[in-house]
Amino acid sequence: MRQFGRLIINEHIKIYTKISTWVMIALVLLAVIGGGLGVKLLMDHDTPDGWRKEVTEHNTQIKQILAEGNPSEADKLIMDRQLAINEYRITHDIPPIDYSIDNLLAFVKITSEGIPSMVDLVTLVTIIIAAGIVASEFSSGAIKLLLIRPISRSMILLSKYVTVLTFAFTLLLALFIFSLLTGGILFGFNGISDPQLIYSNGEVVEKSMFLHVLQAYGLTTIRLVMLTTIAFLVSAVFRSSSMAIGLSLFLLFSGTQVVFMLKKFEWAKYLLFANTDLNMYINERPFQTGMTLPFSLAVLAIHYICFIFLSWYIFRTRDVSN
Repeated sequence: MRQFGRLIINEHIKIYTKISTWVMIALVLLAVIGGGLGVKLLMDHDTPDGWRKEVTEHNTQIKQILAEGNPSEADKLIMDRQLAINEYRITHDIPPIDYSIDNLLAFVKITSEGIPSMVDLVTLVTIIIAAGIVASEFSSGAIKLLLIRPISRSMILLSKYVTVLTFAFTLLLALFIFSLLTGGILFGFNGISDPQLIYSNGEVVEKSMFLHVLQAYGLTTIRLVMLTTIAFLVSAVFRSSSMAIGLSLFLLFSGTQVVFMLKKFEWAKYLLFANTDLNMYINERPFQTGMTLPFSLAVLAIHYICFIFLSWYIFRTRDVSN
């Protein structure tokens, strides 16, 4: 265990002594500030009660679609729930979180759910780190110096993977804290106790908005871990950081869109990116009707085990003489 700890410390030193790492971290934090300033400029001109008009118009549109359109049962259920939530907002004077300009939680929520979101930037940085942490050892020949030590290949690979995940979670935590501070400075710390409206068991209930945002942030780690693991796998298998980065970035920005194009097929629910956004269960909008949280967790677990096994098996058995 002492050797394993030293390996992890050594891998962290390799990452944090690179100027490029700190440049990427700084860009993520600067993006938060830039996003906050942009949101403030765009929202400062909204009237305090303008949300009522927008929500009322939204209700009118939903009722028109339900009356004149031919929505599927799944779409009808979603619209009925949204209609109930909207009417609850008007009755109890609860504006949507993304409308109010003096609510820092609105901004923090945007950083995790925007398109693209700040979490995607964290994922991008982590992918770059994961793509190079194994491939760079082969390209530089440093892998031979590691393998001549009395340490197993499995231990070496595990230390690199743990280091990447530790870096990812640390940067994600820094993003969350920095988003809170930036949102508080720009929008004030009012509204921290505002409720999140959830439709459950046939009625609208109020939940803690802070816990909701925290939960949404936490669930983004699923997609982060899966994409990081894919980049790590490609790096270990093909010894190419450019291939690992390219493939992972394609999946980051196009994986979900491709899966939604295949949504009409029953087998699409078994695909990785049909299950990475677990927030769909919080919002009660699963990818396909009948999908459940345990099902998605099981699919993710199977993919994850396959990725880890391939990385371990190929790295452990491949010749590194060339």
